[in-house]
Amino acid sequence: MVELIPLKGQTRGEDICEVVVNCLKSKGINTTHLVSVATDGAPSMRGTQKGFVTLLQKSLDRKLLTFHCILHQEALCAQTFPTGCMEVMNHVIQIINKIVAKGLNHRQFCALLDEIDSAYSDLLLHNKVRWLSRGEVLKRFAACVEHVKTFLQSKDLTYPKLEDPDWLEKLYFMVDMTSHLNTLNKSLQGKGSTALQMLEAVLAFERKLTVFARDV
Repeated sequence: MVELIPLKGQTRGEDICEVVVNCLKSKGINTTHLVSVATDGAPSMRGTQKGFVTLLQKSLDRKLLTFHCILHQEALCAQTFPTGCMEVMNHVIQIINKIVAKGLNHRQFCALLDEIDSAYSDLLLHNKVRWLSRGEVLKRFAACVEHVKTFLQSKDLTYPKLEDPDWLEKLYFMVDMTSHLNTLNKSLQGKGSTALQMLEAVLAFERKLTVFARDV
């Protein structure tokens, strides 16, 4: 990685292009060696008239190979779970919000976990912006599900799904799959990985999916 640059103003294609070109010049990087560019596919990046890629190619006066970022593609694919699984996620978020959103409930639940010496001290809130959030939220909820049921019963709150074996089976399936996706996601990040290594990691994960499908 050459540099990570925050954009403090607008994030239009021309703003991004200006920052990137200035960075390359300031680092003394010979742009003749620049042959490709990867983006997240956003309009400001791929717009045909004023997108970053178009403006960068005009600045360099030549065409570049363009790719959709492997990591971003993986994150988008991870959002395509079957409807039944997404309903499980939404139900989990609803229960977590019921406990965490109200200060009294939240404090009492944390006190319960502390009293029984739970491995965890709290539940996690889901954040759609953070790609790894869903897996961590589900993992924590599944680990605390019995304590969650105990707490909800003490509050006379009824969630029949928590006693439904089919629903719980889907919950643990989601925990396993999001854990594997998070492992893949992390392996695609960091320094030193080449595009070939990242592609091999994605292809290996696809082969693992066929094994997972046979085990279901």
